[in-house]
Formats: sequence, C-alpha cells, structure tokens
Amino acid sequence: PMLGMAAAGSSTLTLVSRISRYRPHLLGLSATMIAFNFYKVYGPQLQQKAQDCCHSEARNQLKISRAIVWTSLGVAIAGATYGRVPFPSLVRNSIAGGSFVKLQVEGMNCGGCANKVRNAILESVGNRGKVVVDHKTGTATITGVAFNKQILKEAVERSGYSAKV
Repeated sequence: PMLGMAAAGSSTLTLVSRISRYRPHLLGLSATMIAFNFYKVYGPQLQQKAQDCCHSEARNQLKISRAIVWTSLGVAIAGATYGRVPFPSLVRNSIAGGSFVKLQVEGMNCGGCANKVRNAILESVGNRGKVVVDHKTGTATITGVAFNKQILKEAVERSGYSAKV
C-alpha cells in the first residue's frame, strides 16, 4: 500500500510539473467556473425557488450547494497562492553547503530587466530562498538553501542576459 501511495504521489508531482506552464490559463478557467457557480447558487431564480417551496429540502440543498461553492473557492485560492513544490529535478540540481550566491549580471538597464532576471532565477530554484536583483549594480544575490551556481547562471542567460559567477 505504501509503495502505491508513493507512486501516486510521484505521478501527481510529475503531472503538476508538466502543466505548470498552463497555470495562468487554468487559474482563469477556475475563476470563471467558480463565478458561474456562484451565480447559480446565489442567482435570483434559485432564491425565488427556495423561498416559494414549502419543503425544507430545497433550502437544505441550497445550503449544501453554497457550502460546496465556498469550499471550492477556498481550495482554488489556496492552490493559486501556494508556492511551487520543489520537484525531484530541482532537488537534483541543488548542491550541499553554503547558502549565499552572488552573480554579476550584464545587460540590465531598468527595474523591469531586474524583475525578469529575478523571476527566471526563482523559477529555476522552485521559489526557494530569497532573490535580490539590482540593475544599478548589476548583481543578483540568492540566499537561503544552497544552489548550483551553473543552474542559476543558465537561468539568467535564458532570460536574455549574461551572468558571471
């Protein structure tokens, strides 16, 4: 049983890592579906039906539907705001020892450039640690869990800038 649960968990992580690039679209779809369900359970036609009915069954059904919609909203918000899970490939790319990496980044001209570099680094390390990028000094400082410097350098280069360790 435990092996089956571990395999299911691993499969879920793999699925999540593959669909993470579609996260904004899935969040939009979830928001649309939840908004539609709120309309259905709080809409005027259902309110009238619950008030006109002499049976408490319709009112109980309405309460259950509302509870489900509010629970769905809570789950969607929790899923949207929860940090990314460090997947095995990211753990494999990290190294032991040290908790401070400083990169020299060339080509940044503004705060937007710095934000692009920061997001690329955060994505490469699975949102672990703290990343401070300063376009004025041309530096990116990563603190927290130890990271592979080559992985960080490649992330900066993928964002369109050059980096030196």
